[in-house]
Amino acid sequence: MAETPAPPVNQTPASNPSPNSAPAPDVSAELAAVKAELATLTKAKADADAAKADADKKLKDAEDAKKSEAQKLDEQRIAFANEMATERARMLSERRNLAGERLGIVAKAMPLVPATIDPATPEGATALEKWARDNPEFVRQAPTAPGPVAPPPESKLGKLISGVLRHPYMSPEQAAKLAQGKG
Repeated sequence: MAETPAPPVNQTPASNPSPNSAPAPDVSAELAAVKAELATLTKAKADADAAKADADKKLKDAEDAKKSEAQKLDEQRIAFANEMATERARMLSERRNLAGERLGIVAKAMPLVPATIDPATPEGATALEKWARDNPEFVRQAPTAPGPVAPPPESKLGKLISGVLRHPYMSPEQAAKLAQGKG
């Protein structure tokens, strides 16, 4: 079944008014009233927050006044103990870093060293050395100095060392020391 198209709708100026045809109602008075109410509520909230902060401060002051001298000293003792623990941990870390540096442990690998190791004690120093031996990949290797190089036997120094050539002021032993860099 074929549907029949809907009949065209007659649009009259009254049913579809144009935007410029009717004047807009004046809402400026309502807007001013809402702004005034908002300002009043904002001020009231700020006053309430200030009053709450003041009341909290007075409550804390009252609680502090109620505390006995022993409670105040306990709080100070606990704060001091926490301060000391922090300072001890910092000093231990510094000692570990210095000892690790002396052993040649790379600085980036120091966090991998167990935190319980205290190099100031003999057991801790031994444990740090053992850790460095067990983890050579984190230890800088000292450059090896080249060993003594023997002079070629056909050179004059080689002939002096072997005794083939004699020198009036130098013995073969002195020539060997000279070849080793000790002369």
